[in-house]
Amino acid sequence: MSDGGSDAMKKVLALLAVAALVGILISRGEGKDSAGPGQTSTAEAQKKTEAPPGPREESDEPNARIVRQKPKSTESSSPDFFSPPPSPKQPDTNQSTSSDDSPEVSSSTPSGSSATEGATWEAKPDETGIDVWLEKARQLIKDDQQLKARKILTEKYLNSPGKEREAYRKLLDEINEHLIWDPTCTTGAETYRLQQGDTLGKVARKYDINWRMIARLNGIDNPARIRAGDELKILTGEPRILVTKSEFTLTLLIDDYYVKEYPVGIGKNDKTPNGKFTVDNCLVEPDWYKPSGGLVKYGEEGHLLGDRWMGFEDKPGVRGYGIHGTNDPDSVGTKCSQGCVRLRNEDVRELYDFVTPGTKVKIVE
Repeated sequence: MSDGGSDAMKKVLALLAVAALVGILISRGEGKDSAGPGQTSTAEAQKKTEAPPGPREESDEPNARIVRQKPKSTESSSPDFFSPPPSPKQPDTNQSTSSDDSPEVSSSTPSGSSATEGATWEAKPDETGIDVWLEKARQLIKDDQQLKARKILTEKYLNSPGKEREAYRKLLDEINEHLIWDPTCTTGAETYRLQQGDTLGKVARKYDINWRMIARLNGIDNPARIRAGDELKILTGEPRILVTKSEFTLTLLIDDYYVKEYPVGIGKNDKTPNGKFTVDNCLVEPDWYKPSGGLVKYGEEGHLLGDRWMGFEDKPGVRGYGIHGTNDPDSVGTKCSQGCVRLRNEDVRELYDFVTPGTKVKIVE
């Protein structure tokens, strides 16, 4: 081959080598994103934002995994006893709660058994029945927390019907046998030391309560025989009355706790009105002014008011109603009156000792 052909061949081979080298360089650069100086390619950025395996820390930052807490209830811890009771709440089986609105059972204690003293209670969604609430209350009593037990039971009592209500009442009465009716127990009460010149009436005015309540709670038969230096048990707070016609009951409360329940008779033909009332006058051994006219003195034949009368303030269309005793104790628990609420005489005497003019009354169906 001539020198000219040899030179041409060398040029072709050189061009082929250059082309091959360019091809190799291009193939190495495939799949890479373009990034300027100091920038990170898209693939590298994605790799950096992927979460590492294993648990993640909780964070308040947006889009982070957050453990959501059940919102706190906006309802008052003290129930409004003069509003209609709320519908029973169904347990939320999807989450547990540690609020006071749910019964708590020790996770280490089988259902129905007694928890050890000082045990930590924790809610279980499948254990929200009456037995659990009663067990919780009994445990609180064992732990010397009678006031807390009474508060819980009061709320359950007010929002429960029939047999459940009766079960709560029985335990409440057991608690109050000590807290209220025992003169030596001052838990939840105040103690007043009598000064020279004090009378029960004067002490009662200090606390805006009925002096007869002081006498009853302290076992004082003769108020004239009190002496300076004696200590008196005083229950403070506002007495209130709830009449539940469907249960034939009258419940005495002081502020937000149960005191006692009494059986009552109510009006025939739905004559006892529902609503809110205020006690206007309180009478011992009252005379009876008959609706048809005429007066029957206390103790005379045909007298129907019993030993006490607590008359309601008149309202438009509602006049002459009140709470009183009866000369026919067998009528209690029935629809028997002309619209008033009647109690047995021994019960109305006890109730009367807590009531003053201004006491609020709520009558519900």
